[in-house]
This record gives sequence, C-alpha cells and structure tokens, in this order.
Amino acid sequence: MGQDLLQWTASQGFLPHGYCFQWSPTLLGLMVGSDMLIALAYFSIPLTLLVFVRRRQDLKFNWIFLMFSAFIFLCGSTHVVDILTIWWPQYWLQGYTKAATAGVSVVTAIALWWLMPAALRLPSTATLEQMVGRLETEVAERRAAEARLQQLSQQLEQRVLERTRALELETAERLRLQDADRARAAAEQASRAKSEFLSRMSHELRTPLNAVLGFAQLLAGESQRLSERQHDWLRHIETAGWHLLKLVDDVLDIARIEAGMLQVAEEPVDLNAVLDDCRDMVAQAAQERHIALHLAGDSAVVVSDGRRLRQVLANLLTNAIKYNRPGGSVTARLSLHEDRLRIEVADTGVGLSDEQQAQLFQPFNRLGQEHDGRVQGTGLGLVVVKQMIDALCGAIQVKSRPDEGTTFVVEWPVARPA
Repeated sequence: MGQDLLQWTASQGFLPHGYCFQWSPTLLGLMVGSDMLIALAYFSIPLTLLVFVRRRQDLKFNWIFLMFSAFIFLCGSTHVVDILTIWWPQYWLQGYTKAATAGVSVVTAIALWWLMPAALRLPSTATLEQMVGRLETEVAERRAAEARLQQLSQQLEQRVLERTRALELETAERLRLQDADRARAAAEQASRAKSEFLSRMSHELRTPLNAVLGFAQLLAGESQRLSERQHDWLRHIETAGWHLLKLVDDVLDIARIEAGMLQVAEEPVDLNAVLDDCRDMVAQAAQERHIALHLAGDSAVVVSDGRRLRQVLANLLTNAIKYNRPGGSVTARLSLHEDRLRIEVADTGVGLSDEQQAQLFQPFNRLGQEHDGRVQGTGLGLVVVKQMIDALCGAIQVKSRPDEGTTFVVEWPVARPA
C-alpha cells in the first residue's frame, strides 16, 4: 500500500507545467503572481468568516459558515498547488487537492439546499422593524415620563453648575491678577538689582584696572631707569591689564544687552576715522603675528553709534588676527548701501567647519583651541558682536570653509546726516 501511495505522489516522468510556458519569465510571473494573490484572498476569506462566527455565537446556522470556510480554503490550496506544479510536476497531489475541494463543495451545496427552508422561515426585515418600532415607542413614552419628572431637578442642577462655574472663573481671574502683580514686582526688583549691580561693577572693576594701567604707563615713561627685562614685565602688565579691561567691558556689555539697558547714541560718524581708530587698536597684535592689515572704505559720514561701531569692527579684526596663520592677511572694508553700512572682514586663517560655525556665537567658545597658548581670549568677543548687532536690528553672516579662511559680513543700520 505504501508503494502504491508513493507511485501516486511521484512525478512518474511528468514534465513541470513551466515547460508549457516555455519558461517565459513574463508569463511565469503573471501566472505565479495571479495564483498567489488568489490564494492569499482565499485564505483570508475563511479566516474572516471564522472570526465572525467566533464573535457571533448567537448565529443560528453558524456551521454553514464553517463549511464555506473549508470550501474556500481548499479552493485557495488548489492555487498553491498550481504554483508548485510549475517547477515540481506533482500532478497527483494537484488531483487530490481538487478532489478534496470538489467533495467539500458538493457537501456545502447540498447543505445550502437543505438549509434554505429553515432560513426562509426566519423573521423578515419588515417584521423585525415593526417589533423594533413598537419597542422604541414604549421606550420613548417611558423616557418622556421620566423626563417630565426630572425636569425641575435638572433645571436646579443647571443653575447650581452655572453659579459654581462663575465663582470658579472669578477666583481664577483674581489669582491670575495676583500672580501677575507678584511676577511684575519681582521682575521690577530684579531689573533694579541688575541695574545697580552693573553700575557698581562697572565702577568697582574699572577703577583698580585703570590704576594698574596708569601706573604701568608711568613706569614705562621711566625707560632710562628700566632694564630690558623690566620693560618686558611692563609690557606683560599692560597687555594683561588691557585684556582684563576688555573682558570686563565684554561681560558688562552682554549683561546690559540681556537686561535691555544698552544705550545707543546717534551722532555723526566718519567712516575713515573709524577705520583709522580700529587700525590703531589692532596694529600691535597684527605686528606681533606678522599679519598684514588692509583696511578700506567709503569716504562718508553717517549717523550711528560710533563707539559701538568701533567696538564691533575692532572685535572682528581682533578675532581675524587671533585665528589667522602667522604671515597671513586681514582685509576689512566699509561700504555704504542706502540705510545700511556693510562691514566685511576677511582673513586667510584656518577657516571653519559647519560644526564650528554652528557654535561660533556661543559664550566662551574658542573654536577648539582652548588649550592653545598661542590663541588668547575668552570667547566673548563674537558673542558681544552678535548680541549687539541683534539689539540694533542688524545682521551678521559668516562665510567659511576649512583651510580657506573666514569672512564676516555685517549689515549695520545707519542714517544719513541731515
């Protein structure tokens, strides 16, 4: 018997069905894809029916759904076997599958004819609608009676809710006003404290620094009595003193800007004078690093804050010198465009990566050279520049690539003299 079964399931020299298609890739794809989609649909339908029957245990003829599930599942199996016979000529297996499908199909068809009289005796939709209508009428009458009894109670509850809501709103508004008053008082107190602190710190820090720098300059005037080593000490004292004074100015400027206390003057400003002053400020630093300075600009007089303009340009020049290569160059140009002064400062330094540009205007950022003794500073200069430009409704842009230098472009608001 086992040998007979083996013969039934064996290929017996049959050719795969794919030979009929001459193994055409397009036709194979069409046949296999279609059979696969049909099989998936056939397998999905009985699963849906089984879930439906499981959830609707009240169905009177739920067994017929199970018959349909078996019939449709076997139909899907025939398509799976059809796919197999394209490469594997198991036509006996294909025949058994179709025979099983035929048997279940016939039984299901007979069951449907046998079930039809009982199904026809089920109440019609019209009968069910009439029954539901009578029930709805009874429910409506009962609800109307209950509504009449509860009407006065609901009106009373509504009035209580409205009064409670009004009291809650009044209380919340009163608390909000109290919180706003406290917050405003705290903000005013903090602003006064910050103003007092800035004023005191400006005086307390500048006074000893000015004394140190003044005495250092007096000592420098006694050059004939000092040795070369003592002259070096004095230069270090002056350099450190001016550096500390600039740091104090930067910190105080940042604090003033954040406190909204930045005072802006409107005065005639000679652009050539600004360039000359800034050149004098950075000339020594440029000479020490052998940096060539090229400063030029339009010969014009504008109305702006000359002190702030010099501060921004000097900070940009100092930064360009500080991060430049020894023997490099720094180019600065001031050009007037209607109500905007365009400040361009370019260097031949190491340039900036995209990551460094994203962190450029953060406090105490020194572009990864915090431990390089050749680069002095605290990383506040560009922060002051950015915040000051923002406070004056200007704009600053950075153009840079690694090993190609950096260019800062500032749009500074100005006015023409009357």
